[in-house]
Amino acid sequence: MSNNIFLASDYHDAIRHIKAYEYYHENALQHMSVHEYDKAAAYHQNMIQSLNELQRLKNKKQIADQVLNTIKSEQQMQYVINRFRG
Repeated sequence: MSNNIFLASDYHDAIRHIKAYEYYHENALQHMSVHEYDKAAAYHQNMIQSLNELQRLKNKKQIADQVLNTIKSEQQMQYVINRFRG
């Protein structure tokens, strides 16, 4: 997993959700193999929750990146304006 997908402050939460997803996936497959569909479905619901949380963390990073890029652009424009003003 690339560190660039999540904020550094969210990295440990992301790892926790990835590991949880893998655990739920493995258990869902085990329950499917013995035809315990209700139990497999419960694990799939947990997988969905983990995936939704990972997407939320990813979105948070994307918003932070957009804000940072906007600030950098504003700073660059201000630098150019100041250079022309002398």
